Amino acid sequence: MTLTQGQWAARIGISRSYLCLILSDEREPGKRTMEKIRAATGVPISAWFEPEPQEGQCLASTRSS
Repeated sequence: MTLTQGQWAARIGISRSYLCLILSDEREPGKRTMEKIRAATGVPISAWFEPEPQEGQCLASTRSS
């Protein structure tokens, strides 16, 4: 199921304009907003801070064991 930004914002409990600011790196969400995003998406907050894989690189290979 694909949701619009407006639908995600409603699900998270924030305005669509604030979500757009977060997604464009113009604002950093506070702890409460981060928790709302985590609850709405089911993605652990720690996963947001993992490095993005480089082109042609698997994410698993960027993690240290």
